Amino acid sequence: MSEPITEANVTALLAYVRKLRGAIYGNAKKHQLLKFYCDWVLHTAMSGEGVAILLKGFDEAWDRWITSGIPMPSDFGETLGKQIGFYGFEQELIELLGANSIAMPPVNARASWAPFEQVYCDLVEDSWLEYPKDREQLKHINAATVRKFKMSEHPTEKAHYAPGDYLDFGVEWTFMLGSHPVFRFVITFPSQSLLEREKRQAETDTPRETEER
Repeated sequence: MSEPITEANVTALLAYVRKLRGAIYGNAKKHQLLKFYCDWVLHTAMSGEGVAILLKGFDEAWDRWITSGIPMPSDFGETLGKQIGFYGFEQELIELLGANSIAMPPVNARASWAPFEQVYCDLVEDSWLEYPKDREQLKHINAATVRKFKMSEHPTEKAHYAPGDYLDFGVEWTFMLGSHPVFRFVITFPSQSLLEREKRQAETDTPRETEER
């Protein structure tokens, strides 16, 4: 991460990471999300196991929403949100490389990760994720694509955040049925200052245990 962050070296890094993971784990299910993100940067279209898990998860959540009025689950950030955001990918990347004596910045070091994330978005933008045709088809969607946007060009999102709270770009996922958009989901990225402020607030809000006398 100390090198210039370019499309060429991000692609090379993730190609090597994919080989390292394969050499260590083979076909085991370990670090499947990391494998998905490494594969994604190397292909313009994908329809493998990682894509199937992601699209099926969203289809089921969307079905509960529109048929029963059940909103996205409270653990969204640790399930589907972890898949379509960067945190799960980065956590697994840090874990794999750390186990092989390669240190990476922690996931909350936003200033270190932001250039990497921007370049990654450029590499996968407009690539096509499609549910495998040899499986039982989903109810509402069968594909997805992503694009990167500037916060200044997305007034709906910009209106919700104070200046400096979030990075100046976000990612918009479009889940599709064939060529027809079904649902768009926007992901924004908190700045280092916002994370630190929220941490201080959480510490302030946590009641302290009283000492027994």
